[in-house]
Amino acid sequence: HNRHNGVVLLGHSNGVVSFWTPNVEESVATVFTHPSPLTSIDVDFSGKKLATAGCDGSVKIWDMRNFDRLYSRSNDKFIASNVCFSATGVLGVARGKRCEFFKEFNAKKPFLANTFKSTIKTMKFVTFDDFAICGLETGVSSVVVPGSGEPNIDSNVANPFATTEWRQEQEIRGLLDKIPYDMIT
Repeated sequence: HNRHNGVVLLGHSNGVVSFWTPNVEESVATVFTHPSPLTSIDVDFSGKKLATAGCDGSVKIWDMRNFDRLYSRSNDKFIASNVCFSATGVLGVARGKRCEFFKEFNAKKPFLANTFKSTIKTMKFVTFDDFAICGLETGVSSVVVPGSGEPNIDSNVANPFATTEWRQEQEIRGLLDKIPYDMIT
């Protein structure tokens, strides 16, 4: 799912990513990304980059504006089971029992890596914190990833830490701001 424009992305077993919108019955675009089945796809928060992982062991970064491949990295030993972007653009790649984190896609080595005792099945970043949560075969674990969380909460977006009472108070204040002051008694 592209958070920027609401387009839904589907990865297929033939290495194709298809793009779907609710107002069109067919896919609006398709991109051949890997010569093997896809294991994971993710779009960054800006909606401009797409990360794909295939059974061929490669991870590729694509420019969503013109569908050009920006970067490709392959590994013959382990297939990437999951790729994900953080709010600040850090790319997380899970391969077997190891997870790697890249700030720059063309870096020879990840800036951070962690190995678990069990195979990683899923991985996601926590939006406003510097953590990645990894779903393992034997449970759940977290990794501290410095610089991966969004440091500033946008005031135009709903407050993720708001309580029910705070939301009700904000709704009442918003309604009172709309009516003229002389109508309030």
